[in-house]
Amino acid sequence: MQSIRVFRTTQERNSYIVASLDSKKATEKISKAVGLSKRQVERINTEYRINGRLSRKKGSGRPEVLSKGDKLSFLEEWEPIQKAHSELFFLSTASDALFAQLEGISKRLDFHTKKLNSSQNLLLDISKQC
Repeated sequence: MQSIRVFRTTQERNSYIVASLDSKKATEKISKAVGLSKRQVERINTEYRINGRLSRKKGSGRPEVLSKGDKLSFLEEWEPIQKAHSELFFLSTASDALFAQLEGISKRLDFHTKKLNSSQNLLLDISKQC
């Protein structure tokens, strides 16, 4: 029974495969040594000859995503913030409504104050004439 060689990275393994093929070792022996199929060893060698890479291009493939646990913890942290935001929004709209009411009351008060002043002026004019 032959033991399989262990490599720290796929790049190290693939460079071993390419170097072994360059030194004219049999594909079958290399595939048994690294624990891959003969077709995989051939594919690695072919890809190296085509594009010069010993491993996949960095950044290719699926980008890292949040795990389910990360999503849940994020949502648990976000929930109180969202609740506070909705309460602030409610208070903001309520204060806007109150401000609008106060503005209306202030305008009516100004109107009635002007009316009262004109009435007082009229009474003063009448009393002076008498």
